[in-house]
Amino acid sequence: MEKKGVSHMIRFIHTADLHLDRPFVGLSHLPNKIYHRMRESTFTAFDTIIKKAIETKVDFIIIAGDIFDGSHRSFKAQNRFITGMRKLHQAGIHVYLSYGNHDHLNDDWNRLSFPDNVHVFPPEVKRFTFSKAGDNRCDLYGFSYKEKHIQNNMIPFYPEKEGSHYHIGILHGAEKEPSNENHYAPFLTSELIDLHYDYWALGHIHKREKLSLNHDIWYPGNIQGLSKKETGVKGASLVEMDHTHVHTSFFPTSDVVWDEANLNIERTEKIDRVIHQIDQLKDEKRSQTNGTLLTLYIEGSTSLLQGRDVDEKIEELLESVRDEEEERDDFVWIVSIINQTDPLWDIDELKQNNYFIGDVLKEIDSINMGSALSILYHHHLGKRYLGNITDEVRQSIKHEAEKLIVQALYKG
Repeated sequence: MEKKGVSHMIRFIHTADLHLDRPFVGLSHLPNKIYHRMRESTFTAFDTIIKKAIETKVDFIIIAGDIFDGSHRSFKAQNRFITGMRKLHQAGIHVYLSYGNHDHLNDDWNRLSFPDNVHVFPPEVKRFTFSKAGDNRCDLYGFSYKEKHIQNNMIPFYPEKEGSHYHIGILHGAEKEPSNENHYAPFLTSELIDLHYDYWALGHIHKREKLSLNHDIWYPGNIQGLSKKETGVKGASLVEMDHTHVHTSFFPTSDVVWDEANLNIERTEKIDRVIHQIDQLKDEKRSQTNGTLLTLYIEGSTSLLQGRDVDEKIEELLESVRDEEEERDDFVWIVSIINQTDPLWDIDELKQNNYFIGDVLKEIDSINMGSALSILYHHHLGKRYLGNITDEVRQSIKHEAEKLIVQALYKG
């Protein structure tokens, strides 16, 4: 009989891929204030997790690998992490952590002294048991990387669920891909499902993802975007679990968000109009909770961003739209502008009215596209990687060739 007032719920945070003290090589060109904010961003995200854990009074935190960032394992990163563990210890919160491919055990540096609330998985699959009032027992299974790569499937070493208590699997790895060799503890989602665990806490993939519609098998994603490829708000999972359901919710941790946007300036010929459009876009991207590093792709037909001095025009545009952003906590800093605009011209009109360029374009019309492309499509690599050459493909290639030739002739 259930004791009155005793909760059978387990509450925990699932996080992974902290990459503390990421050096962010290649960003030194940023203004000092923004660069410093970026260098501190992984620590800020980590501090958010510690604060969230204490505020929500979780039972424990799961960290599924890659606490530190490869070869960059600074004393600062180690000290900040241990400080966080001590705060959790004072709050009575346990931590179950595994090391991943970026911070594997086969490194002399990895000899940290943790308080008693921290439980570190060894290189072989091991069980830790968490218990709380109300006879709430939770068995947690996991392992740490001994070396950088684990090519073997580790799932056979995880036992199948037994008993009515909670079972959680912790795994830093990637799904098997038939076409690729996998060095990171490869597994099949079906193998995880077959063990009937209540929750799988995964790590390694820097994108939030649930691997099964009907089973709680989660990548939380990393806590801070590490490059322009890792766009969007990053965070961790708050999980509440009882014997009838599992509720997983996302909470944000990233202090600086990488983002990208497209801006169409079709037939816009005034630079002040373009600046106004960019300012509007920045306001749309601005957030009260984080800074933003934005890659901007400008497209459309215009003569504004064409010509020999186009690089100088882009630099002047960047300087204008970056003005005063450095001093804002909610900055939207445009890292780069990618000019994808097309020259403003009419191909048919050029054929009729431009003597030299028109003759060149007419010559293109007379070319047999099949013959012109035969060398490429008859090559053994061409056959392997290129699709069927349809009329639509021919017209697309012809159109792109016309644009390149006209642009080159105008520049020349």
